[in-house]
Amino acid sequence: MTSRTSLQRRAGAQLERRLVLLDPTRRARFARALAALGRLPRNARVHVLDAGCGDGLFAHEVARRRPDWDVLGVDVNDELLERARTRADATGIENATFRHADLTAELGDSEFHAVTAIQCLEEIGADTIALVVMVRALKSGGLFVAQVPEREWKPVLRGSEPTWRHEVRHGYGRAELVTLLERTGLQRVETRPTDHALVRLAQELTDALKPRTIGVRALVHPALRAAAVVEMLGLRVGESRSIFVTATRVP
Repeated sequence: MTSRTSLQRRAGAQLERRLVLLDPTRRARFARALAALGRLPRNARVHVLDAGCGDGLFAHEVARRRPDWDVLGVDVNDELLERARTRADATGIENATFRHADLTAELGDSEFHAVTAIQCLEEIGADTIALVVMVRALKSGGLFVAQVPEREWKPVLRGSEPTWRHEVRHGYGRAELVTLLERTGLQRVETRPTDHALVRLAQELTDALKPRTIGVRALVHPALRAAAVVEMLGLRVGESRSIFVTATRVP
């Protein structure tokens, strides 16, 4: 009986982990950023900085897919960083490390082939300073990848959270974002709208179902996951809520 209970608990924990890791907008964000990182050399020891890494899930995914790369995740939230380290140890990821760092302070000079800033700029008051610091950390010609909310975004469902986590600004306009990035030393800035209404709806339903049992959430998860697949395939349904951007550091 004890053995069966233990197995059930472990199975439940694994299911819970998958439901958390694979929520719709997170899947879509990760897919876009991973595709962008595919531009980097495949036969070199690439160094990637995941700025504002939170609980490290994106850094883990990069490190898992590219064991020949070195991935550093930085954040100011020590609780999330410890969670990132624990998960890396539990899953045997050895090429991802995590440390406390303020994105408006020093991150090094010309150390990284790529810097990612996924849904973090809107949480930083001194975003211009943070961008200057991140760009300085890039090698000449290095790749910058980011995603931010659009300034005018709104939830799809009445009653859903109208703000993004710990935002200090609601988002950015496209022209404003391009100008900001170019002023901090980036060039060849490319933007595209993301998180259209269908995947956003799936995310809001996912959030609304979090208090429900794992069984209920697992039943509806395939449909919610399908919304992320539609987004990743480039099929735009409804208005976008975010901007995805890539750029390179001026040589």
